[in-house]
Amino acid sequence: MTSEQRPPVEHIERQASVDVSVRRSPRYGRFLLVGAIVGVIVALFAATFTQPTAEEVAGPTLTYSFGAVFGFGALLFGSIGALLAGLLALLLDRIVGRRVRPYTAEHEHVAYDEPEDEEVTTDAPAAGSDGASRTDSAGPAQA
Repeated sequence: MTSEQRPPVEHIERQASVDVSVRRSPRYGRFLLVGAIVGVIVALFAATFTQPTAEEVAGPTLTYSFGAVFGFGALLFGSIGALLAGLLALLLDRIVGRRVRPYTAEHEHVAYDEPEDEEVTTDAPAAGSDGASRTDSAGPAQA
């Protein structure tokens, strides 16, 4: 290490300010995901409470397993939930999107220049110069 280290020189370049308008908008992906999750939860309840009991099934009737009812319900209700949540997000975008706020943006570019007259020295020894002899790790040599 050098005895005296100087910090890098900082140059800040400022460009002209620009007038921008900022409006808030909902995150559509999150709305769709939450709607699909709510739909899958509705499918879980529908599959749980629509299964016939043993007394209700008398004779040879066609019944579906819990997994089949839940799978089809999750597909149907998850899609419907995502669609409804997407429509809600569009509605919120139309309502909240009307409010546009003007701001002034300033662009700054910060550049750091390293001093050129600085010496670089290292205190660590170079690899292989520790003075110890190294042996081959493959084992003893065969004659």
